Amino acid sequence: MLTICGRKVKVATGAKSQTVNVCTEKNQLGQYSYTIRMKPPCENLERELTARAINFHSLDEFVHHVAETYQGIIEPVKRSMAADSPSHSVQATDSFQAWRQRWDDLMSYTGSDLPEPQQRIESLRQLWNQPVPGGWKRGVDPQLRDDDRYRRGDRGRPNPGEHQMEHEILIDQFHRLNFLGYQVIDGINAMPLTTDPGGGRRGNVEADLFLLLRKDAEYLLAICEVKSEANHVWYAVVENMRQLKLLQLSDAAKILFHLRNPDLHLPSELPVMGCIIAPDDFYHHAGRKRKAKPFAEHLIRQFHDWTGGVAMRLATWDPSTGRIKSV
Repeated sequence: MLTICGRKVKVATGAKSQTVNVCTEKNQLGQYSYTIRMKPPCENLERELTARAINFHSLDEFVHHVAETYQGIIEPVKRSMAADSPSHSVQATDSFQAWRQRWDDLMSYTGSDLPEPQQRIESLRQLWNQPVPGGWKRGVDPQLRDDDRYRRGDRGRPNPGEHQMEHEILIDQFHRLNFLGYQVIDGINAMPLTTDPGGGRRGNVEADLFLLLRKDAEYLLAICEVKSEANHVWYAVVENMRQLKLLQLSDAAKILFHLRNPDLHLPSELPVMGCIIAPDDFYHHAGRKRKAKPFAEHLIRQFHDWTGGVAMRLATWDPSTGRIKSV
């Protein structure tokens, strides 16, 4: 048994598979917010995770690290409102945790086929249009205002997968980046978008990359979900929608690059876009990843209509050229 960001985590190992089970905020065994399954089991997994426990800034980071590093599958948690059968009607919630969980339910599913896609899209539209409950907003953290772009604890030796991609973008290839035709002026990873009302990290939502872009005299904010192998593009698009919702409502996040780059005299309001950044194979790998792509693209078009023009792009990263380009 180990503890990550205040949550108990149970590693269960069987003959053919292994699960990492993250308890709900009640911290009762058997009641889990996340289950990641590995086939076959990984030797010394619990020891390795225990040694790295203090390095994780959020549960999201921990869950994605396990899935990415150990080639695990994040399984939906069984609830009275199952993730595979989302309700047509999304009820307003009175807590940020419940609001956050509703997004988790709509991005996750079992099997290779997305169940009831149009129903999920309608539920997401309703959820987008609802206010965000609770005391989730945070001020500008002093640590975000310094010159560091890569904020994770593995800077000297980034973990393979998503962390390696973030390091390539923010450090290795930063000065020659081409982001959909834009120059990248500044950026950070592990961008916190919320604060836990309880004072911990259990309610946090963060973005993998938060970038300031420029083309000619135009500046643009891009909030990005970076994927390597874990999950699928539907999951990534819904996660990016949630990040965009929080960013648009966060005054502190929207002025971060004004504070980091005072000499640029940035406009007080900057347009915002979302982006999924992944290797090309992430979108085309046989099975669930390939099947999810048309539904994710349809959701992006619907999202553009709901929001009156907020853009979200699917993109690939090529470290050999420093280019992030549209799929």
